[in-house]
Amino acid sequence: MGSIRPYEPADAAQVLALHRRSMLHGRAPSPEFAAYLETFYGKTLFTHPWFDDELPSLVFESDGDVLGFVAVVPRPAVFEGRPVRVASSVRFMVDQDDTRAGMAAAALHMRFVRGPQDVSTVENSNALSRRVWEGTPGTVVLPTPSVSWTVVAPTVEPSAGWSTRPADDDEMLARVRESAAGHAWQPTYDEHSMSWLMGFLESARYRGDLLRRVVLDRRERVRGWFVAYANPAGYNGVLALRAATGAAGPVLAHLLGDLADVGGSPTTVGRLQPDFMSSLEGLGATVSLGPWALAHSRDPRLTRALAGTDAYVTRLEGEFC
Repeated sequence: MGSIRPYEPADAAQVLALHRRSMLHGRAPSPEFAAYLETFYGKTLFTHPWFDDELPSLVFESDGDVLGFVAVVPRPAVFEGRPVRVASSVRFMVDQDDTRAGMAAAALHMRFVRGPQDVSTVENSNALSRRVWEGTPGTVVLPTPSVSWTVVAPTVEPSAGWSTRPADDDEMLARVRESAAGHAWQPTYDEHSMSWLMGFLESARYRGDLLRRVVLDRRERVRGWFVAYANPAGYNGVLALRAATGAAGPVLAHLLGDLADVGGSPTTVGRLQPDFMSSLEGLGATVSLGPWALAHSRDPRLTRALAGTDAYVTRLEGEFC
């Protein structure tokens, strides 16, 4: 009927075809997206800085045909000072036209969550995938990352005397570490992995132009930072947004202002963060449930930590790997 095995470079052509059938419904991708997909499936999954032979991506194969696939990307973290092995599920897909699709999906999911990782995560799940995850004991929905906000054509006035400047790789690493400090759950980055991640995000041109900037007050002190795509053809996507205490309003205003200045869409979408709720309300933001972020572990302390308020997690640690 079929079996699961590690994904290999020789499978890339079949997985690309599966992506077009299952995720693009047969439509041809744009040239930029096609180039991204070829690199992602043919190279990135084998060369990214977190690659682990014990946590390979997986295919469901029958008679030489690939009917299902899940990209597995390890994303190391620290919980209460000790290392945690995290595996993120990315681009989970099965051939919906095959009668074995349901079996393939269930088998791939169970094989993934039963891997050697401490925690399994998915950051961009639809309602159907969420139900599959929630049917697996040990799974929790991550509340705030599963709520999206949308702001359309906001009228914003950046704070007088405040400004932004680009953040290079070293500053990005410093800002992430600074923002994560004091949290029980923290992602693990070093100079190489941060530089690789920023380069990878910038290369995904189909998503728009990547802005990574710090926000400075009148005294040139860093009061926040953000990473976001400015996409004139769709919507701007916020990957990370952080502000010092009392600075959420000005930081959000500069994010939206900078996106507009570089020709981004009038519509900006991000994930909910409690410290920005008041500022978002003032801009008339709408909120909606999903896409869903979920976590599974055999250790309930880890899922409770991720679902609570003492975990530092952004979209940099999720689907946009």
